[in-house]
Amino acid sequence: MAVDCAGGFSTADDPDDAVAEACEGALAEADVALAFVSSAYGDAVERMGAGMRRRLRPGGFLGCTVQGAIGGRTEVESGPSLSVFTARLPGAEVEVFRAGGDDGLPAPRDGDTVLLLADPFSAPLFRVLEGLPLGVGVVGGIASGSSRPKSNRLYAGADTADGGCVGARIRGAPVRAVVSQGCRPIGRPFVVTRAEDNALLGLAGRPPVERLRDLFGSLSDQDKALAQRGLHIGCAIDEYRDHHGPGDFLIRNVLGLDSSSGALLVTDRFRVGQTVQFHVRDSASATDDLERRLARDKGATPPAGAVLFTCNGRGTHLYGEPHRDASIVQDTLGPLPLAGFFAGGEVGPVGGRNYLHGFTASLALFG
Repeated sequence: MAVDCAGGFSTADDPDDAVAEACEGALAEADVALAFVSSAYGDAVERMGAGMRRRLRPGGFLGCTVQGAIGGRTEVESGPSLSVFTARLPGAEVEVFRAGGDDGLPAPRDGDTVLLLADPFSAPLFRVLEGLPLGVGVVGGIASGSSRPKSNRLYAGADTADGGCVGARIRGAPVRAVVSQGCRPIGRPFVVTRAEDNALLGLAGRPPVERLRDLFGSLSDQDKALAQRGLHIGCAIDEYRDHHGPGDFLIRNVLGLDSSSGALLVTDRFRVGQTVQFHVRDSASATDDLERRLARDKGATPPAGAVLFTCNGRGTHLYGEPHRDASIVQDTLGPLPLAGFFAGGEVGPVGGRNYLHGFTASLALFG
């Protein structure tokens, strides 16, 4: 039997009407169901979770509160919205779990996929992801329904939590990840010659500030403006390649510069010998990167469904128009059932390891 997916979406103001409308298009008694509920529904989100469980009767139920939900081709960046995704996975083993702030994930094995939803204030994602064995793919996002501690809600089976993380470990089903970081390199690569914690102190024997000053002198006016709005740095996934292009780097944000030491502060730790290159992000590069990665992963048989975790800094903030990421997925792989949400951080594998990302689109493709 093949994987079967279906979903439903609603922007109804009334929470009960939203549950009824979103569940109408979903599968009953599926192996796993995911729900992304706008925090605009307020205190009704717990009642909505119970209503969805009652209507759908899934084997495993997972979800969280969000800033805005995604369904089909539609992206709602704020306001009432509810997206539901259901999948039947013949022969698969699905385990829904809840992990507190200091707990790790249930021990996954090589080849497993973990769908992961996390509270932004209490889930130590870096430690959780570092502890996973290679061969386990993690796809997910950080709940974005509230900017206050203990105000987000996470669904795991019959439970509702206000912290930690929840997830579903899937074994024996064709679920794969696609991660689009949406950046393009500028300038040329450098080898890290000095680093300490999250400070880059030397690039090819010179202070990073000097390298950056030289780079700015060679950029077009458009790229200068992009770099001033948000400069990124990429670490080469494969340091032994002769040439690195778009998509060959793990992208990290530049936090700032120390003019006295010439250091560059970034959102990760680098080590001496790694190859890095500065990057910028704009709507064209984000569109191209997502299209290329989806087309490369399409294969002979398109997926039966997809769940999209896209950054709340994308959408109209990046593209200047709504619905772009969802439309790219549908135009490249669809039509197919698609659910998702605008996340406060995205999780997905790059180069065989799982990372927490920003400004990224991370997808779980079923079937």
